[in-house]
Amino acid sequence: MSRKVRRNVSWGMVLLLVGVAVGLDIASRTEEGSPDSYSMVDALSAATRPGTSVVGLIGSDHDGLPDPASRDTELTEAQVEDMVRRAVAMAGGLAQRIEPDADWVAFKVNIVELKKRGSGVITDWRVVKALVRIVHEIVPEARITITEGPPEWIPPGSPEVQVDGDVAIVDGFEVAGFRQLLTDPDLQGIDLDILDLNFDEVHDVDVPGGGYARDTWTMPEVILESDFLISVPVLKIHDAIGMTNAMKNFIGSVPGMVYGWPKMSGYPPHSGNPGIPHHSGILDETILDIVSVAEPDFAVVDAIMCMERDKTDRYGGGIPVRMNTIIASADIIAADAVSAWTMGLNPFDIEYLTLGAFRGLGQVDPERIKVKGDPVARIQRRFVKSPADWGQMGEYGHYGQGCRTWLVKGPFPRASGDDGEYIDVTDPRALPGENGWTAPVYFHEDKIDLDKFYDDPSACAVYAYAEFEAPKEQMAELWVGSDEGMRVWINGEQVYEHDGRRRHRLPNDRRTIRIHEGNNT
Repeated sequence: MSRKVRRNVSWGMVLLLVGVAVGLDIASRTEEGSPDSYSMVDALSAATRPGTSVVGLIGSDHDGLPDPASRDTELTEAQVEDMVRRAVAMAGGLAQRIEPDADWVAFKVNIVELKKRGSGVITDWRVVKALVRIVHEIVPEARITITEGPPEWIPPGSPEVQVDGDVAIVDGFEVAGFRQLLTDPDLQGIDLDILDLNFDEVHDVDVPGGGYARDTWTMPEVILESDFLISVPVLKIHDAIGMTNAMKNFIGSVPGMVYGWPKMSGYPPHSGNPGIPHHSGILDETILDIVSVAEPDFAVVDAIMCMERDKTDRYGGGIPVRMNTIIASADIIAADAVSAWTMGLNPFDIEYLTLGAFRGLGQVDPERIKVKGDPVARIQRRFVKSPADWGQMGEYGHYGQGCRTWLVKGPFPRASGDDGEYIDVTDPRALPGENGWTAPVYFHEDKIDLDKFYDDPSACAVYAYAEFEAPKEQMAELWVGSDEGMRVWINGEQVYEHDGRRRHRLPNDRRTIRIHEGNNT
């Protein structure tokens, strides 16, 4: 029974693209169920799957463990296994999820660099060993495959390939401690193997519902055909997208024989064959596309030794952080949301999570996620983000994302030279589906694309309305961009105006604004 392979300008001119972002760790939320509840959370909930997702969260000092240990101390292999078993059980377990006749279970680990266990850069092999034992107890006849598609190293004996840059000929599986699992006495009798995804058989797969970065992806057979697929990442800060974890882990699943070494280059190098879209403006969409076709069944997050400030220490940026924690869930988005929460991040600031929830892949709203085991507040530690002065990628990883859900009103035909308003901006009477306003509309990637929304309008004015919550009254930074004329009001007061055409970029401009504690419009 295999997983199915699906082969197969002046003011008044139309405002095409606009993004507004407040550079704070605040959630764009109103009280659930209130009459004016139309924040990003509510627009997402219309698309996310119903019900509550469950996440297991276990620290090494959890009182239900047989041998609890401080969260700042080195753990034994037995202690790690106890934590994995407890977290998986708290998330609902695997026995009811893996079919009794499953004959192939795959783990996607993170060994992107040549590092050893405990570096905070790669998945701890002890977590995977514990999972191998758990899975074998459920389906003792099943083949279990540990997989990774490394971009920076190639095991000796692999097919000869062309690379774009320095790629080491070293067995990273052995360096990381995974190759030794094949001869581990505790795993004898288990049908266990290791597979480099760069050289697996591949199939072309369409993204269900269409892709954001691409509609079709070429994926390894093991990712598509295994009966049960588990993401086993290590928890880290990322300079471009805020965090790398269970979902971002699947960037390493696309095959190098198609997408290259590194995977942005395409294969063969300089052939014109495209690599994966990987710049900061599209990486979140790429992640979502790949996860949509991979369809992982479970996630177990190695948050034992993590990484703050960056995903690696190789460039002098990343700093190891010991958390001694395991996070598990059958909802990969919920697993990442809780992971972000434990790092002191706002899940709503991470685009691939909110976009994934919008596509119905899981829950991002903490109010719709039940955490079992340890409370998040007990585990939580505020990680250092990537510095804002690391250029565009670092800046986007440092700040959150703008409002994505808006009410829209218009278009209003505009005569040449008319500089007035078409609504009362101090009292817009903005209610979902009332007073001429639309129902909540979700615009992804910080762009209100009115060209698509209104089918190429012209000579008109359009208004968009959103609300956000702030934890206290304070000064904040407004990011704003457009390709035509635009005005912005915060709490009824005009704070920005641009007249004329330009190339859209977020931010085209920045303004310092004052925001209120609580609800802002």
